[in-house]
Amino acid sequence: MIMSTNSDLPTKEDTQKKLSKRQRRSIKSQTLRLKAKKKEALKAKSRSTKKLTKSSKIAVDTDKDSQITTKKIVKKKKTVSDHIKTAKCSTSEAHTKNAKPRSKRKKAKHIQKTPQITDAADVLHDQEIDKNWKDLSKKLGIKKKKMESPKQKPIEKNSPVKEHELWFDDVEDIFIEKPVQEDHTGIDENGSTDVLIKPGTKAVLTKCLAMDCEMVGVGPSGDESVLARISVVNQYGHCVYDKFVKPKEEVTDYRTWVSGVRPEDLETAEELETVQKEVNEMFKGRLLVGHAISNDEKVLFLNHPKKYVRDTQKYPGFRNLVGGRKPSLKMLAQKVLGVKIQSGEHSSIQDAQATMRLYTMVQEKWEKRIRERARLNKHQRNKLLNKKSTTKAAES
Repeated sequence: MIMSTNSDLPTKEDTQKKLSKRQRRSIKSQTLRLKAKKKEALKAKSRSTKKLTKSSKIAVDTDKDSQITTKKIVKKKKTVSDHIKTAKCSTSEAHTKNAKPRSKRKKAKHIQKTPQITDAADVLHDQEIDKNWKDLSKKLGIKKKKMESPKQKPIEKNSPVKEHELWFDDVEDIFIEKPVQEDHTGIDENGSTDVLIKPGTKAVLTKCLAMDCEMVGVGPSGDESVLARISVVNQYGHCVYDKFVKPKEEVTDYRTWVSGVRPEDLETAEELETVQKEVNEMFKGRLLVGHAISNDEKVLFLNHPKKYVRDTQKYPGFRNLVGGRKPSLKMLAQKVLGVKIQSGEHSSIQDAQATMRLYTMVQEKWEKRIRERARLNKHQRNKLLNKKSTTKAAES
């Protein structure tokens, strides 16, 4: 047997050296966890103490407020009780002054009420005074004034009702609600409405004109549209030009329910060539307004410069009312102008007046927008020209 000596036994230092790296790491992690737990416990204690102090402060404040409110209530009760006491004292004093002794009251109950007997001489004296006063008042012409209640002014049955007037100023607020007026009020034989004419103006050619055309059907099925009537209106709504046009082909569908054109209207109508000449001369150098004006230009064989054309169907302000779609003239007249049109047969004069009124309402905004776009286009053109010139110079 081999005996082990003290020198052969392992020391603490040897054991620590022999420990693996993993064991050392695990011991370190355990110590760190313990420290973190202690810190969290201390933080929780501090939070709880803070909450307790806050709650105690709130309780103290509420106690103070309750004490103040109780004091106020007590004061109010005292003042009320004092008022009641004073009122009772005053009423008791008044009662004692006017009150009669009880014995007399009891006797008065049993005694029957008898009318006071006056002397006959006094009665006669009073009657004589009344007679004398009446005679005097008659002579002097004095009359008793009666209290009259304030009379209300009678409402006249046939009094004219004030309606909203449509002015041809540069109006910008197009979304104001206006009272709707029936199309049959104030319509002439030609179909023009007085509501859409500015008062105190004349039927003279202005810088801006509005046009509307009525068509009839041609061909075997009546699908092809041909000009049958043209109406032109000045800036104030006055009709400047209105003529029926004789179609070159045979009319198969007059479309009277929409166009309002009848066979007798076209018997004495003008030729298309004469109407074209007259209209071209009229529109030279002037702004031309219309609703879906491209259809009217197509039927007239008219090519007016684009920069002088204003189409109310394409204006963004009006298109926004219908969610970006193309609005109808009937809808715009009713919504924006408050005038009801096209309920039955269409009138080219009335439609032209409505388009002109729509344009004049947004004229400032519309023209400003066109000017701004023109400036931008010029700026872009200049940029392109500069780029071209620089590229040519570089190449050379």
